[in-house]
Amino acid sequence: MKDLFAGLFLAALMAVFLFQAAALPPPRYEPLGAAFLAKLVPGLALMLALLVAVRGARRMVRGNAGPTDASTDKGRTAVRTLAMLACIAAWGAAMQAGLSFRISAFAFVVASALVLGIGRRLSNAAVLLLVALVFSFGVDWLFRSYLDVILP
Repeated sequence: MKDLFAGLFLAALMAVFLFQAAALPPPRYEPLGAAFLAKLVPGLALMLALLVAVRGARRMVRGNAGPTDASTDKGRTAVRTLAMLACIAAWGAAMQAGLSFRISAFAFVVASALVLGIGRRLSNAAVLLLVALVFSFGVDWLFRSYLDVILP
């Protein structure tokens, strides 16, 4: 039930954001423009919110109110939430202190995966490092190449 309402609420909120982003002016020089991220992020969040709403509706129809596995323990969830907020704050502080985006984003992705509970196999660590490299350097390349924004 919570998934259905949370998904619908977030979908409505993201639809408002997309409506507001549609009023942004078109790009003059850069290929994608500043409105690209203002449309991309709420668009992706809208799709994910709709998936959450559909999952909640399917659980309601089946009579399964929610997940019952041990990983949804409220205490563990609260600690992970606080740890993720600390990771985000540390990422922002590192950027403010002058650390480059690529390095701070790489560290953020690795720290986030550790907080969220990556498996302890070597293959998981290799995939994590690959994802962190692609994310940190890929986002920097995307901003430089298509948005004409040089990240710190």
